Amino acid sequence: MTSFIELEPAGDATRVRLTSTGYPDNEGGRALLSFFAKGNAATLDALRRSFAKPEDLPAP
Repeated sequence: MTSFIELEPAGDATRVRLTSTGYPDNEGGRALLSFFAKGNAATLDALRRSFAKPEDLPAP
C-alpha cells in the first residue's frame, strides 16, 4: 500500500489531497480501506480546523 499527500496552492489557502493505493481486493483489503477512509477524513478535517480562520469555521 502507498499513500501520497499532495499540497497545492489554492488562492490564500492550501489544498491538501491524500490518495492511497494498493489495497488488496479482498475482504481484509476492503476492511482496511474503509477504516482508513473514515480515519483519514477525520484527520484531514482536524487539520483543516487547526489552520482555518475563525470566520471560516461553522458555528458551534
